[in-house]
Amino acid sequence: MQSGFGQMERCPACGREYPGQLPRVCMNCGWQFEAQPAPPSGSSPGGGGLNQYVAQPGPPGPPPVGAAPPLPYYVTPPPVIPAKQRRIPSLNNRKTRIVVAAALVLLLVAGAATGAVVAISSIKHPSPAPTSEAAIRDSVAGARGYLNGAGVQLLADKDKGAPIYSATAKLDVQANTVSGTERVLYTNNTGVTLPDLVFRVYANSPPVSPNGNGASVTGVSTGGGPATATLTGSLLRVSLPAPLAPGKTTLLTMTFGEAIPEVSGGIDVSQLMGGTTTSGYGVFGHSTDTYDLGFFLPTVATYGPAGWESREAPAFGDISDFDCAYYSVSLDVPESYVVAAAGMPVGESGSGGRKTYDFRGGPMRDFSVMASPNYQTASASVGDTAVTSYFLKSAADSGSKVLGFASDALNQYNKHFGPYPYKKFNVCEAPLGGGAGGMELAGQVQIAQMLYSTAGGLNLGQASSLLGSLAGGLGDMLEFTVAHEVCHQWWGLVVGSDSIGHPWQDEALTNYSSVLYFGWQHGPDAAKQQVDAELMLSYSTAKMMGTPDMIVDQPVYAFKDQNAYSATVYSKGALFFQALEKNMGEQAFDKSLSEYYTQYSFLNATPDDLMAVFESNGNAATIAALDTRWLHELHASEDIAATGTANDLINNLMKSLGDSGIDMNQLNDMMKQYLPQGTDLNDLLQQFMQNGSTPQVPGLQQPDQQQPLPF
Repeated sequence: MQSGFGQMERCPACGREYPGQLPRVCMNCGWQFEAQPAPPSGSSPGGGGLNQYVAQPGPPGPPPVGAAPPLPYYVTPPPVIPAKQRRIPSLNNRKTRIVVAAALVLLLVAGAATGAVVAISSIKHPSPAPTSEAAIRDSVAGARGYLNGAGVQLLADKDKGAPIYSATAKLDVQANTVSGTERVLYTNNTGVTLPDLVFRVYANSPPVSPNGNGASVTGVSTGGGPATATLTGSLLRVSLPAPLAPGKTTLLTMTFGEAIPEVSGGIDVSQLMGGTTTSGYGVFGHSTDTYDLGFFLPTVATYGPAGWESREAPAFGDISDFDCAYYSVSLDVPESYVVAAAGMPVGESGSGGRKTYDFRGGPMRDFSVMASPNYQTASASVGDTAVTSYFLKSAADSGSKVLGFASDALNQYNKHFGPYPYKKFNVCEAPLGGGAGGMELAGQVQIAQMLYSTAGGLNLGQASSLLGSLAGGLGDMLEFTVAHEVCHQWWGLVVGSDSIGHPWQDEALTNYSSVLYFGWQHGPDAAKQQVDAELMLSYSTAKMMGTPDMIVDQPVYAFKDQNAYSATVYSKGALFFQALEKNMGEQAFDKSLSEYYTQYSFLNATPDDLMAVFESNGNAATIAALDTRWLHELHASEDIAATGTANDLINNLMKSLGDSGIDMNQLNDMMKQYLPQGTDLNDLLQQFMQNGSTPQVPGLQQPDQQQPLPF
């Protein structure tokens, strides 16, 4: 909706005025401005974009054939928010501290798509996962039904010999376990004879199960008979009865059982101060009766020039890169549970208080499930993709906003990078921990519960007042996080890469692509704000916390903690892509990313593959020099720190602490365990207010326990 030049437009919900072009969402109250048909009599007032989303309790999908369609439920406009609670702080990236918490720590350290919803039906008769080799092979045709028309064209013949998984699993919410039987039809595409196969069993990784007893795998066999299997950490090595020659196929069967750890959602001071998460961000875990079953299926590792992927899942960052595969999964859950899963629902059945849902999908890099008895859904469509937001009953307003953000992001990335390939896309509220804002999985992303409402010790309304003095604001934390996780469908999931060895290839590109999204969706000023908040400010904050300039292109294990990883990969790495775009021009940069996506969709790309595409559309020598300077050398003091932008933002943020409403005495008491003896937080704040510079605090202590922020 475009307003006239020089005119002021007013938000119908809270009255805020906007000159010129309206944003998509009111920065005060969240009202969406897209013009909509008038709601039916008795529905909510106004006519904003929120009214286009249909909120449904239970699983999405149309009613049975012959039944009348359900009446739409129109979401009411959000209430007017008090002035001090209007701005929302922004995550510096999806797996690290939020900006407002980082700003507090600075005192202590050195220094919505329109249109009809695409119908995805849930067939009521059972369609269990196949068990015989012939049936598993035949299941590929049904799993390909997950692809939309554009996905079929992108795939071409790139799936030759892709692994085929068939699994039957049960979620036990009393014992907090998931167990089942998995069959994998594996074709040897490595070009060498294989004496063994290696699987990733994430539930047994040190981040999830420090004692190494989070999972068990038994009864491993192949078509040739029993096989010897050894589970060490998250790596399961299966010695085959007979070596598997190139081009040959074997069917493996195994039984697995996994303990689902409890996750403490939100963010804690230990993690802010450079500690590492001890639960893998909760990507596999539960909080009360909300279950996150990310990476719960044992998955064949990738095979490269050095052999099998045998690096342990890192404590932070992503766990691995998997080849694209086909999945048929039947999951048994309590009948009251709503299940969000990748792939297409193809059947369901139930008895005795339990219900089994059957899914098919592929080619995709993983299969994930979210389940809760408290999920509600809201749905929309982008082209021929059904977008569904799963959110807890207490977060209906945020769940509808997330649907809009996800739809907008899909739409923009479709236009600029190439089409999303699947008929479904889910975005789920999840009890993530360790400071994670979100997590990407194939066809389904998770957004941290703490971003939907007050949770995990973090009150976003109070914390947001800390950002009130920053010129233009720091953008919308929730929208940036959703845009980032949606973008991973392109970078990291459809186009695969080595997320342990070269994490910048998908993370830095995704973070800068999220900035581009803000420019496409909201204009250049919004993109500039995101550069300041998500890239410049977060890098400068980490620098003040003692993180040195580091080489970007190195493995996750090279970074001593999440702060260093975040600043180097998510900020410095993303600024490399900004420098690259400025050198090439927007059109050549977009063209390169579109070609990269088309060429390597459903495949794994190397950093050289990515840079070769850029070099083919620009001055190869200059692009290679930028690659060397930003990714392989140390020039951040000249290229980033010298700009002064981040320091100005930090100074403004620090000055806002004085009248922020945060109880500084409470914060001071909490932080005593981290400060040198005799140091007082109020004195540090006063020092800053008088001198206008960030106080230096030598001898900062590392925390030895987790403690939530006092918001």
